[in-house]
Amino acid sequence: MNRHRLLWYWRRLGRMSAGEIGHRLSNWLYAQAQRRGFLSAAHPPIVSRSAPPVPLWPQGELSSHAFNIGAYVAAAEKILAGRLTIFNLQDHFVGYPPQWNRDPLTGITAPVRHASTLSTSDRALLGDIKYLWEPNRHLQMVTLAQGWYLTRDPRYLEGIGVWMRSWLEQSPYLMGPNWMSGLEVGIRLINWALVWGLIGGEGSELFAGAAGLDLKERWLKAVYQQAHFIAGHFSGYSSANNHLIGEAAGLYVAMATWPLWPMAGRWQKKAKKILLRQAVAQQTADGVNREQAIYYQLFVLDFLWIAGLTGRRVGDPFPTDWWQILQGMLTYLGAMLDVAGHLPMIGDADDGRVFHLSCQEGFHPVRSQLALGAIFFNNGLFKQKTDGLDDQTRWLLGGGCEALFAAVPAPVVGESWPQSFPHGGYYLLGRDLHSPTEVRLGMDVGTLGYLSIAAHGHADALSLYLSVAGEEILIDPGTFNYHGPLLWRDYFRGTAAHNTLMVDGEDQSVSGGRFMWTAHAQVEGVVWQPGEAQETLRATHTGYRRLSDPVTHQREVLLDKRSGRIQILDQITCQASHHIQRFWHFSATCLVEVLPEGVRVKSHAVSLLLRPRDKNTTIHIFHGDENAPLGWISRRYNQRHPICTIVFADEITGAFLLETEIIIF
Repeated sequence: MNRHRLLWYWRRLGRMSAGEIGHRLSNWLYAQAQRRGFLSAAHPPIVSRSAPPVPLWPQGELSSHAFNIGAYVAAAEKILAGRLTIFNLQDHFVGYPPQWNRDPLTGITAPVRHASTLSTSDRALLGDIKYLWEPNRHLQMVTLAQGWYLTRDPRYLEGIGVWMRSWLEQSPYLMGPNWMSGLEVGIRLINWALVWGLIGGEGSELFAGAAGLDLKERWLKAVYQQAHFIAGHFSGYSSANNHLIGEAAGLYVAMATWPLWPMAGRWQKKAKKILLRQAVAQQTADGVNREQAIYYQLFVLDFLWIAGLTGRRVGDPFPTDWWQILQGMLTYLGAMLDVAGHLPMIGDADDGRVFHLSCQEGFHPVRSQLALGAIFFNNGLFKQKTDGLDDQTRWLLGGGCEALFAAVPAPVVGESWPQSFPHGGYYLLGRDLHSPTEVRLGMDVGTLGYLSIAAHGHADALSLYLSVAGEEILIDPGTFNYHGPLLWRDYFRGTAAHNTLMVDGEDQSVSGGRFMWTAHAQVEGVVWQPGEAQETLRATHTGYRRLSDPVTHQREVLLDKRSGRIQILDQITCQASHHIQRFWHFSATCLVEVLPEGVRVKSHAVSLLLRPRDKNTTIHIFHGDENAPLGWISRRYNQRHPICTIVFADEITGAFLLETEIIIF
């Protein structure tokens, strides 16, 4: 083991409590016992009852006339040809059937040995684990099942059989990379449940004859084994983030779909208990996911929806509080969505999905969530932010949802989206918000992330996001990837990749690894003053108080609604000399030019001027700089493209006020 790996273990240990150390030791001992044949599910108990005669999905009979069948046929045909889109790999040939233990990005095939002996960070042995795991979530098998449901083409049913048999053969119990993560197992079980329902459940034609019966028995055996795996490997302590919700949702959906064994009822109750507890623990009172990552809020919502809807189907309803949490999460997302459907890319994002039920062109996951919420909560505000009823909502809610969507009333007079989320740490300053002429300026005053390692948080305290008339202007550059060169992981989640202020080239928070922060900047002193003519937001963060000469950064933002003028006042409190940089990252649609009077920015019909008010400020422009690095955006996982980044640089000594002005024309 090299020195860097030992240092990572030391840092990771430092973020653990005594209880967590004991928990991880217990898990290690459990894995060692399973390696030796103890406490395992190598021989599942005999099935004690039949599966439900009516599969859980879809809910009721769906009319094929509601769908563009050609889109589903085209998607299914690609799968039968062995081609999948995996992040930035478009229509990549994985084989028919695939080699399930091969990373499609690097071509490395992982060894099929006991999963407890494998490490996700061992790129030489496993390749890029995200690319390996993604096809093994089996979202593509749901597409085949949808193709069969809509056309009854037997080739799609046969394809499911081919892919399932090959997976069962190549991923024996507890062996290989597909048995390393409870989250991956949970997502796979959810998609298996969707496939099971779409093909007709236990009475499916797929299970006809001796070969079909053998497949069904092997499939159900694998269901039990994966449920057993989750029940014995729940994430805990500093790792109990979206992974724990995903594990519990997978177990809950699986046991509701296949209540076939004596343990099923107990596991279902345990999973539901975890879900109810974590839905509260992992969301703030105003609907913000505590991981401080918008993408993961969508990811978690998928788990909460599928579990809650499953409970309704099987007569195990979730309480009112559960649904209020979902409504709050949707309210936050809807409020943050600009008039053109853009969301700031706050925190980590990896493009992974729990399920993908729509083959519609231009599918918008946030608007789909809002359509689902509009029907479920009879919420007119949610409906206003949709493009109409989408296919994913149809598949989830079943026949009759068109009439339900049409019946959702318009918002009542005076009802509007909130601008402040004080518990979550996000505020919107704006003019004509949620209209075609809106000016929206968001500011992040939240925590770094969730739990002691804040795994998916970015060092973005007091960062700004600006959208004008649906045109993104100041953006969050995104994530890029998790397992590539550390330079890029550190950049995209670091302070320099956000519209905030950096001191002496240091991040606000201190990184201890790709998914760990060892020192967390804290935000304090938040003052929010909305008004008819002007809105003001002020906050301070503590991240640079760790320096030998402690530095405090306070940012105050003022929006004059009549003139469209924005003032950004950065107060630096210190005693010694420091190098200060203010970063401004512009959308790829922006044309940026440095002029004597400031920085001129134009994006389609929107023009503005960005200028520092201190005469000693120097202005630097970057565009796709590989060395800094600066001037990049990542809209999709493992893809990055050049953008323009402006840096205002100042040398200060002692307390200093830096002013930036944005004038929108």
